[in-house]
Amino acid sequence: MLQLKNELYKSLTYILEDIPTNTQFIRSVLEGHVDGKIFVDREINPSSIYICHKYGMTFLYGDSGNDLFNSQLAEYFRSIKQDEWIQTYPQAWDSFLRSLTESAGVEFYSRVNFAFDQKIFEKNTRHASFDNCTVQEATVDIMKNFNGKVVPKYFWKEFLLPSCKGYVAMVENEPASIAFSAYLHGSDLEIGIETAEKHRGSGLAFAACVALIRYCIEKGMTPIWSCKLDNTASMKLAQRLGFVEIVRFPYYCIPAKDCE
Repeated sequence: MLQLKNELYKSLTYILEDIPTNTQFIRSVLEGHVDGKIFVDREINPSSIYICHKYGMTFLYGDSGNDLFNSQLAEYFRSIKQDEWIQTYPQAWDSFLRSLTESAGVEFYSRVNFAFDQKIFEKNTRHASFDNCTVQEATVDIMKNFNGKVVPKYFWKEFLLPSCKGYVAMVENEPASIAFSAYLHGSDLEIGIETAEKHRGSGLAFAACVALIRYCIEKGMTPIWSCKLDNTASMKLAQRLGFVEIVRFPYYCIPAKDCE
C-alpha cells in the first residue's frame, strides 16, 4: 500500500463518475480544497484506492479482493489516531470490513443522501421568523474562528476560506450557529452546520440554513445534504428544510486507537 503523491491526486477524478452516492468530500481532496491523504496499491492505474479527508470521512474504491492491499490497510486501521468513517464502492468491500470487526473494532452504521425539493422548502419557510437572532453572511474571520466539530476550518485550507460561503445566526452580537459550504463544486453546495453548545435547541441552525439555501436558489445552485441515519437532529432539520431522502447505504467507523 503506497501513499500517493499530492501531484497525482487529480489523476483519480475519473472514479467520481462511477460512484452512485454523494462524492463531494472526495472531490474536495482530489482537487486540493482540503488536506487529505490517499493510499493505493500502485501509483499508475491503481485498482484499490483509499481516500481520506482531513475531517475523518474516507472512501474505499475499486478491487476489494486485493489481498496485499487489504492486509496493509487492516494494519493501518489498527494504529489510526482519529476515527475514520468509511463509505465504499462497490458494496463488495463489506465482507472485508466485516472481517475486521474484532481486530480493528469496525462499527456499522447507515448514511443517508438527500435531494432538495424547493416546493417543500418554500412551504416550510414562507412564514418563518427568527426573532431570537440576526442572520448575516459569515465573514472569513467568523469561519476561521468558529469552534466545534463541523466547522469551516476542517473542510477548507485556510487560504481558501474566502471561497467558503456561509451564513451565521448571531445572538447578542456573538456567532451562535453557522451554515456553510462544506463542499462547493460547480453548482453543487453541500451544507455543513454547527451550533454553539449553549445555543442548541433554539432553532438557530434552521435560521442559518434557510439563509444559505436562499442564497443557493438565488444563484441557481443545488444545496446538498447528507448525514448519518442515527443523527436524529440532522435528519429532522434536513426534512424541515425541504430535503427528501433518496438513498441509504452502509457506513463504517474505524475507531481511533490508543497507540501509547
